[in-house]
Amino acid sequence: MKGLLTPHAIRIVDLYDDGEACRHFTFKPVDPNLQHTARPGQFFNLTVPGHSEAAFTYLSLPDAEGCFDALIRTVGKLTAALFECKKGDLLGFRGPFGNGGWPMAQLHGKRVLFLAVGCGLPPLASAIDTLLADSKSSIALLYGARTAHAQVLKRERAAWGKVMPIIDSVDSGS
Repeated sequence: MKGLLTPHAIRIVDLYDDGEACRHFTFKPVDPNLQHTARPGQFFNLTVPGHSEAAFTYLSLPDAEGCFDALIRTVGKLTAALFECKKGDLLGFRGPFGNGGWPMAQLHGKRVLFLAVGCGLPPLASAIDTLLADSKSSIALLYGARTAHAQVLKRERAAWGKVMPIIDSVDSGS
């Protein structure tokens, strides 16, 4: 239970802008022995020292080294402070939280259409990756955004587009 109450130290190992007022972060636990697993549909709390904490969704689930990604939009004081951080900075992490994630086993071998608009895509990314690893599932994505500049997960969508159909919809050309 300690891991859910006391934040673990994590380091920002990569970051880049991805969409309008959004930044893609890659985090790695400082403790190499931290056993950190999560499932699609779960979330975590991120602590920015001196600015409290907030909940964010996993963009990618933790790998063997505990590294995971999140796409975060700057919308307030905490996220503004996070956007001031640089590679190598330390933050706090608690999680995963949620009721065990989504029932991915029910989608095994099914035809699945994911629908997302704007920043609604990152919470679905780990589910898309999980189903892409399942050769028996057939999936597609319909993704919309206000503008081309507002679209997020450009790298992920480019990779997914090589193995699944993706339909992008943009409200305006600007």
